[in-house]
Amino acid sequence: MIPLSSTRNEALVAARERILRLLGMTQRPLRWAELQGALGLLTNEARLASEWLMDHGYIAPTALAKGAARSAEALWVLAEKGRQWARSHGALAAEAV
Repeated sequence: MIPLSSTRNEALVAARERILRLLGMTQRPLRWAELQGALGLLTNEARLASEWLMDHGYIAPTALAKGAARSAEALWVLAEKGRQWARSHGALAAEAV
C-alpha cells in the first residue's frame, strides 16, 4: 500500500503539471475560478499546487481582474520558469512561443 503522504505528493505534482499545461495552452491570463473550473481540481488541492508554483517562480499574478479586491481574483500567467517548463513539455501554445 502506498503511504498517504506519497499519494498526496503525487496528486500535488499532477495538479501542478495540469496548471502549467493549462496556462501554457491558453491565449490569455486566467482567473482563479477559471483555473479551478478548467482543471476540475478541489479547492485545497488547486490552492496548494498554485501556491507551490508561485513560490517557486513558475506562475505569477499579472493583474487584478477589473473591480477585484482580493488576490484570489488575480489574473494568473506563466512566469518565465513556467514558460520554460511548458516549452520543454510541449505545452506552450504556438502563439505564446
